[in-house]
Amino acid sequence: MTRDITPAGSPATGAVDEAFAEVRASFDRFCLAAGIEALGTMMEAEVTAACGPRHGRDAAGRAHRWGRTRGRIGFHGGKIEVERPRVRGVDGREVTIPSWETAAQEDWLGRWAMNLMLINVSTRRFGRAVRLPEGDVPAPPGSGVSKSAASRRFVALSTARLADFMATDLSVLDLLVVQIDGLHLGGDLVLVAAIAVDG
Repeated sequence: MTRDITPAGSPATGAVDEAFAEVRASFDRFCLAAGIEALGTMMEAEVTAACGPRHGRDAAGRAHRWGRTRGRIGFHGGKIEVERPRVRGVDGREVTIPSWETAAQEDWLGRWAMNLMLINVSTRRFGRAVRLPEGDVPAPPGSGVSKSAASRRFVALSTARLADFMATDLSVLDLLVVQIDGLHLGGDLVLVAAIAVDG
Protein backbone atom coordinates (compact mmCIF):
# COMPACT_ATOMS: atom_id res chain seq x y z
CA MET A 1 0.00 0.00 0.00
CA THR A 2 1.36 3.42 -0.92
CA ARG A 3 1.00 6.44 1.30
CA ASP A 4 0.92 10.09 0.30
CA ILE A 5 3.84 11.62 2.19
CA THR A 6 3.34 15.11 0.73
CA PRO A 7 2.98 17.55 3.65
CA ALA A 8 -0.21 19.53 3.90
CA GLY A 9 0.14 22.90 2.19
CA SER A 10 0.41 26.03 4.29
CA PRO A 11 -1.25 29.32 3.24
CA ALA A 12 2.16 30.58 2.07
CA THR A 13 2.63 27.48 -0.04
CA GLY A 14 -0.80 28.06 -1.54
CA ALA A 15 0.16 31.59 -2.56
CA VAL A 16 3.40 30.34 -4.10
CA ASP A 17 1.52 27.62 -5.96
CA GLU A 18 -0.91 30.22 -7.28
CA ALA A 19 1.95 32.43 -8.42
CA PHE A 20 3.62 29.52 -10.21
CA ALA A 21 0.31 28.61 -11.85
CA GLU A 22 0.16 32.14 -13.25
CA VAL A 23 3.76 31.83 -14.46
CA ARG A 24 2.97 28.55 -16.20
CA ALA A 25 -0.13 30.08 -17.79
CA SER A 26 1.95 32.85 -19.32
CA PHE A 27 5.68 32.34 -18.99
CA ASP A 28 6.27 34.76 -21.87
CA ARG A 29 4.44 37.54 -20.05
CA PHE A 30 6.26 36.74 -16.81
CA CYS A 31 9.68 36.91 -18.51
CA LEU A 32 8.72 40.10 -20.32
CA ALA A 33 7.53 41.80 -17.12
CA ALA A 34 10.63 40.69 -15.18
CA GLY A 35 12.94 41.88 -17.94
CA ILE A 36 11.24 45.25 -18.28
CA GLU A 37 11.34 45.71 -14.50
CA ALA A 38 15.07 44.90 -14.38
CA LEU A 39 15.80 47.26 -17.28
CA GLY A 40 13.73 49.99 -15.61
CA THR A 41 15.68 49.59 -12.37
CA MET A 42 18.99 49.84 -14.22
CA MET A 43 17.87 52.93 -16.15
CA GLU A 44 16.60 54.64 -13.00
CA ALA A 45 19.93 54.00 -11.23
CA GLU A 46 21.81 55.54 -14.17
CA VAL A 47 19.47 58.54 -14.26
CA THR A 48 19.98 59.07 -10.51
CA ALA A 49 23.75 58.88 -10.99
CA ALA A 50 23.56 61.53 -13.74
CA CYS A 51 20.94 63.82 -12.18
CA GLY A 52 21.07 63.16 -8.46
CA PRO A 53 18.09 62.03 -6.40
CA ARG A 54 14.62 62.94 -7.59
CA HIS A 55 13.50 66.34 -6.25
CA GLY A 56 17.04 66.95 -4.97
CA ARG A 57 18.04 70.56 -4.30
CA ASP A 58 21.67 70.43 -5.45
CA ALA A 59 21.23 70.40 -9.23
CA ALA A 60 23.97 72.87 -10.19
CA GLY A 61 26.19 71.55 -12.94
CA ARG A 62 24.28 68.29 -13.30
CA ALA A 63 22.02 66.84 -15.93
CA HIS A 64 18.31 66.87 -15.18
CA ARG A 65 15.36 64.60 -15.79
CA TRP A 66 13.55 65.42 -19.02
CA GLY A 67 10.35 63.39 -18.93
CA ARG A 68 9.72 59.96 -20.39
CA THR A 69 9.24 58.52 -23.85
CA ARG A 70 8.55 55.16 -25.44
CA GLY A 71 11.09 53.15 -27.36
CA ARG A 72 11.38 49.66 -28.81
CA ILE A 73 13.63 46.79 -27.85
CA GLY A 74 13.91 43.22 -29.10
CA PHE A 75 11.96 40.45 -27.38
CA HIS A 76 11.26 36.92 -28.57
CA GLY A 77 12.18 37.58 -32.15
CA GLY A 78 10.11 40.76 -32.37
CA LYS A 79 9.93 44.20 -30.81
CA ILE A 80 8.06 45.52 -27.81
CA GLU A 81 7.47 49.07 -26.63
CA VAL A 82 9.02 50.11 -23.33
CA GLU A 83 8.72 53.40 -21.50
CA ARG A 84 12.09 54.92 -20.68
CA PRO A 85 13.31 58.07 -18.93
CA ARG A 86 15.01 60.93 -20.75
CA VAL A 87 17.87 63.05 -19.43
CA ARG A 88 19.03 66.45 -20.64
CA GLY A 89 22.59 67.60 -20.02
CA VAL A 90 23.70 71.07 -18.92
CA ASP A 91 24.35 71.90 -22.59
CA GLY A 92 20.69 71.20 -23.44
CA ARG A 93 21.38 68.00 -25.37
CA GLU A 94 19.89 64.63 -24.56
CA VAL A 95 22.15 62.38 -22.50
CA THR A 96 22.18 58.71 -23.45
CA ILE A 97 21.32 56.11 -20.85
CA PRO A 98 23.86 53.26 -21.21
CA SER A 99 21.55 50.38 -20.27
CA TRP A 100 18.90 51.60 -22.73
CA GLU A 101 21.46 52.02 -25.51
CA THR A 102 22.71 48.47 -24.94
CA ALA A 103 19.19 47.00 -24.89
CA ALA A 104 18.12 48.92 -27.99
CA GLN A 105 21.25 48.15 -30.03
CA GLU A 106 21.51 44.45 -29.17
CA ASP A 107 20.64 42.53 -32.33
CA TRP A 108 18.45 39.84 -30.76
CA LEU A 109 16.08 40.08 -33.71
CA GLY A 110 18.79 39.38 -36.26
CA ARG A 111 20.05 36.41 -34.27
CA TRP A 112 16.52 35.00 -33.91
CA ALA A 113 15.90 35.40 -37.63
CA MET A 114 19.24 33.83 -38.53
CA ASN A 115 18.74 30.89 -36.18
CA LEU A 116 15.19 30.16 -37.32
CA MET A 117 16.11 30.31 -40.99
CA LEU A 118 19.08 28.04 -40.43
CA ILE A 119 16.73 25.43 -38.97
CA ASN A 120 14.45 25.81 -42.00
CA VAL A 121 11.70 28.05 -40.64
CA SER A 122 10.40 30.09 -43.56
CA THR A 123 9.97 33.85 -43.30
CA ARG A 124 6.22 33.33 -43.78
CA ARG A 125 6.15 31.37 -40.53
CA PHE A 126 8.53 33.56 -38.57
CA GLY A 127 5.75 35.37 -36.68
CA ARG A 128 4.16 32.05 -35.69
CA ALA A 129 7.53 30.68 -34.58
CA VAL A 130 8.16 33.52 -32.13
CA ARG A 131 4.64 34.29 -30.88
CA LEU A 132 2.24 31.65 -29.62
CA PRO A 133 -1.23 32.08 -31.14
CA GLU A 134 -2.81 31.71 -27.68
CA GLY A 135 -0.09 33.79 -26.03
CA ASP A 136 -0.69 37.17 -24.48
CA VAL A 137 2.44 38.94 -25.73
CA PRO A 138 0.96 40.64 -28.79
CA ALA A 139 2.62 41.22 -32.14
CA PRO A 140 1.11 44.54 -33.29
CA PRO A 141 2.08 46.15 -36.59
CA GLY A 142 5.71 47.22 -36.45
CA SER A 143 6.71 44.54 -33.95
CA GLY A 144 9.24 43.11 -36.39
CA VAL A 145 7.84 39.61 -36.83
CA SER A 146 6.52 40.01 -40.38
CA LYS A 147 7.95 38.09 -43.33
CA SER A 148 9.64 41.15 -44.81
CA ALA A 149 11.14 42.28 -41.48
CA ALA A 150 12.57 38.80 -40.85
CA SER A 151 14.03 38.72 -44.38
CA ARG A 152 15.66 42.13 -43.96
CA ARG A 153 17.25 41.12 -40.67
CA PHE A 154 18.49 37.82 -42.10
CA VAL A 155 20.04 39.56 -45.11
CA ALA A 156 21.67 42.22 -42.94
CA LEU A 157 23.12 39.76 -40.44
CA SER A 158 24.29 37.22 -43.03
CA THR A 159 25.90 40.02 -45.08
CA ALA A 160 27.75 41.27 -41.99
CA ARG A 161 28.90 37.76 -41.10
CA LEU A 162 30.05 37.10 -44.65
CA ALA A 163 32.03 40.36 -44.64
CA ASP A 164 33.70 39.33 -41.35
CA PHE A 165 34.48 35.89 -42.78
CA MET A 166 35.94 37.31 -45.99
CA ALA A 167 38.17 39.68 -43.99
CA THR A 168 39.59 36.87 -41.83
CA ASP A 169 43.36 36.49 -42.11
CA LEU A 170 44.07 32.81 -42.78
CA SER A 171 47.86 33.28 -42.82
CA VAL A 172 47.95 32.87 -39.03
CA LEU A 173 46.64 29.30 -39.39
CA ASP A 174 48.83 26.32 -40.21
CA LEU A 175 46.57 24.79 -42.87
CA LEU A 176 47.47 21.79 -45.00
CA VAL A 177 44.30 21.70 -47.10
CA VAL A 178 41.26 23.94 -47.67
CA GLN A 179 38.35 22.24 -49.43
CA ILE A 180 35.68 24.54 -50.89
CA ASP A 181 32.36 23.33 -52.25
CA GLY A 182 29.21 25.09 -53.42
CA LEU A 183 25.55 24.21 -53.59
CA HIS A 184 22.98 25.95 -55.83
CA LEU A 185 19.88 26.68 -53.75
CA GLY A 186 18.04 28.86 -56.23
CA GLY A 187 18.49 30.89 -59.36
CA ASP A 188 20.72 33.47 -57.71
CA LEU A 189 21.72 31.81 -54.44
CA VAL A 190 24.83 29.68 -53.99
CA LEU A 191 25.89 28.34 -50.61
CA VAL A 192 29.67 28.00 -50.37
CA ALA A 193 31.33 26.03 -47.58
CA ALA A 194 35.02 25.70 -46.79
CA ILE A 195 36.59 23.00 -44.64
CA ALA A 196 40.15 23.45 -43.45
CA VAL A 197 42.46 20.64 -42.37
CA ASP A 198 45.30 21.73 -40.13
CA GLY A 199 48.43 19.88 -39.11
